[in-house]
Amino acid sequence: MTIQDGRTREHGRFVVRAEKWSGGWDLLVEGELMPGGGVTQVTQLIDADQRVRDYLRAVYDRDFSQAVIEIVAP
Repeated sequence: MTIQDGRTREHGRFVVRAEKWSGGWDLLVEGELMPGGGVTQVTQLIDADQRVRDYLRAVYDRDFSQAVIEIVAP
């Protein structure tokens, strides 16, 4: 974690396994800060990266714009 422009930014790597279902995609998030992982959803896979960043922000109340998000989809 570093301080930049008065805001806390998380730097880390998160691997997201995308699983298709009839209404969109489940996003199973695993990373350095998430032992046990977390889950969120999107309707279109193209939105997965931003949705994961938004999810991480909601969970940790921090900016994850510098984190590496790796989406793994079939």
